Amino acid sequence: MRASFIDSDPEDMDFIHCAIPVRITDQECVDLSELAARAGMSAGELLTSFIHDLTGSDHSNGSDERECASGWYERCCFELTREESFVSWLADRYELDFAYRNMCTITALEDLKNHMGDRIEKWALSRRIEKELSELEEEYYQPYFFAMLRERKPYESKIQAFNHLREYTSQLDEMRGMN
Repeated sequence: MRASFIDSDPEDMDFIHCAIPVRITDQECVDLSELAARAGMSAGELLTSFIHDLTGSDHSNGSDERECASGWYERCCFELTREESFVSWLADRYELDFAYRNMCTITALEDLKNHMGDRIEKWALSRRIEKELSELEEEYYQPYFFAMLRERKPYESKIQAFNHLREYTSQLDEMRGMN
């Protein structure tokens, strides 16, 4: 039997086709396809179903499945083996989406500035970009920096932190098909 979200009316759902690069062996690819075939699904549908459970989506397969997916994530201890970074610090505090939106605004302004011919308009956009970067620093980087100092943990410089946020923004946009 197929998961209920697959049989739902696609018009009612806000789904996107997300391109996520996955590195698996040829045998793992075959095994995944066989697991999906046993469930009457494609490999993409099977992974989508798991992602719904893992993220606690409204389209999950139920509370038990969400709990099992969450338990799997916790048992893998991904958070214990990672390096503390500005982006992971934001994610831990549920601030990453807000910082992502700020970085998208900055990137859009930079792109616009690069296509402007008028020096006055470029100057005005440069000032706006500086303002946005300053707000990003005040709102997110400074609390990160002081938290790392307080906890005596290594921290990223502002340039490293903003570059990693740009990288995260670019990767998320690429997965969403927005690049």
